[in-house]
Amino acid sequence: MQPSATHGDAASKTFTPGCRRPSPGNSASASRASAGFATTRGRLCIAPGDQAQVWTSADGNLTSGTKTQRIAITAGGPIARGRLSLRVSFSGAPGVISLQLQTSDTDVDTDFANEGAAIAAVNASNVARAEYANVSAKFARLLATTVTNAVTATVELAA
Repeated sequence: MQPSATHGDAASKTFTPGCRRPSPGNSASASRASAGFATTRGRLCIAPGDQAQVWTSADGNLTSGTKTQRIAITAGGPIARGRLSLRVSFSGAPGVISLQLQTSDTDVDTDFANEGAAIAAVNASNVARAEYANVSAKFARLLATTVTNAVTATVELAA
């Protein structure tokens, strides 16, 4: 897996201990089998103004049952947690889909719970996008509950 991220103004941001703060142009690697729970360089985290790719086309097809790498969501100084957006760009028509943002307060696979309604449609460019308000969880990931066609994808989460 090749997660990468970009960020906004880092001057006033505080970060979770053990979080690997991404910088523009940097990327980190983790094995695809880890599903993001045991990265070799520590967990990837984002704060308000940041975005991170938690699944790329290099990770293979986004298939039913796939869980992307998880990210830690940190507060940005005086800015409270709150908004999170999700963007999934498919390489072709994904067929029938059900994509679910999952969040958790702990970094434990079985603790992740669905956030909001599942995404069931893409636009004419095969992109699905959703906004989530009032997110106070510490971790987030995408669960591809259903994807019926064999297609690759790029999944981005932004705070």
